[in-house]
Amino acid sequence: MKHRASRALLRVFDRRMQRRYEPYLTHFRVVVGYQPSILLPEKYHEKLLWRKLIDHNPMHAIFCDKLATKDFIRERLPGWPVVPTLWCGDSLEDMPANLLGEKCMIKCNHGCAFNHVWTPGRSDFDSLKHETAQWLGTTYGTTNYEWGYRRVRPKLFAEPLLEPRGGGPLVDIKFRCCNGKAALVRVHAPDETGHKACAWFTPEGERLNFTTGFNAETPFPPDFRLPATYREALEAAQVLSRDVDYARFDFMFDGDVHHAGEITAYPAAGLSPASRSGQHGVDIYFNPHWDIRKSWFLSTPQRGWLGLYASLLRAAL
Repeated sequence: MKHRASRALLRVFDRRMQRRYEPYLTHFRVVVGYQPSILLPEKYHEKLLWRKLIDHNPMHAIFCDKLATKDFIRERLPGWPVVPTLWCGDSLEDMPANLLGEKCMIKCNHGCAFNHVWTPGRSDFDSLKHETAQWLGTTYGTTNYEWGYRRVRPKLFAEPLLEPRGGGPLVDIKFRCCNGKAALVRVHAPDETGHKACAWFTPEGERLNFTTGFNAETPFPPDFRLPATYREALEAAQVLSRDVDYARFDFMFDGDVHHAGEITAYPAAGLSPASRSGQHGVDIYFNPHWDIRKSWFLSTPQRGWLGLYASLLRAAL
């Protein structure tokens, strides 16, 4: 009885929330393909929307900061390869001159697509100075309500450019994990023409035959094999994901070792096409693993109306 009453009350409150966020929910419906529930999330994309609007876990702000993420990885995986930071600062003008004389990656820590491959003799310093100033002045995450990004102090930093070893390409392996357990794996690598190819795998390494319908990429050839050291990266990702109800953990394989990279709290900003009935898709694979009862919001005492809401949601779930 309490279960049904809680769900009924949450649906009433949810309709009010729907009106508040209607412009954004219109965009959600167009991209994802259905009208979501905000306060009673049960599907994968609903849970990501709920995380953005309700579950403001301080750890998400760490994951949204590329520099803080490196410290998090080093703490949980002492000795594991992490791409080093060569320099960090508030302006490109502060970058040491010796770094400008070598090829490196210049990034901003608080958002996506803030990166540039600095190539001496080809990159233009003044143009990049203007571009990086724009990066630093951007409040990332506002449009899609990605709360964690708004808690990050923007910084520029430089990293060495990863180069493939042994003649093979760099392989980007992205583990979707829930509380110490991998649920699904996506692998990216350039194909023979240089275009980005991708494929999905189970954590056990079984190739899956589906696509998300989002950011379509060239499929890998059928005979593609995961790196021989794949299981080491899988275990490392699962260690990183302990006490994290859901996130994406990225590793870059250079042909020799797996470098731990970014951790993403809001994959694709929570905006990718949902699975259609009768088809396989990422939400079908993720949803059984992602239990929001183990989220920060529902496992930490909340105050005021959030405390009341948390009690109702626990009862409803």
